[in-house]
Amino acid sequence: MTARRFHELRGLYIDGHKDMSTEDLREFLILVEKYDDDFRETRVETISNELRMRKRRESARKARERENKRLALEYKELTEKWEELGAYFENTESLTVWKYRGEEFFRWWSRTSLESLVNDAKKGDEKLKELID
Repeated sequence: MTARRFHELRGLYIDGHKDMSTEDLREFLILVEKYDDDFRETRVETISNELRMRKRRESARKARERENKRLALEYKELTEKWEELGAYFENTESLTVWKYRGEEFFRWWSRTSLESLVNDAKKGDEKLKELID
């Protein structure tokens, strides 16, 4: 890593470290620890904090993704069970209504969050059980 690269990364950092790629920030951190002078401590702290924050955001994103997959599978299992029992759905542009023998037991709108959808679907599952009994 050369002094030229250090100056290039320092320019990016000065323009806005939050806009730098994670790879560039990591590289600049190594160079700052090695070469920087007047602002070394401040830059090391700032870059380290930014890298930790990005890591936490990425971990949170991955956790959300895992949870969304789990919820989607749970909803899929519920609706497959409903279809096996003879339930069906009717769909308009933004509304889905599930019915059993013509009687509605669950509905959801297209902008419903996945978490709310699954929670409401569980309630719908209870209503379906009542309709069947």
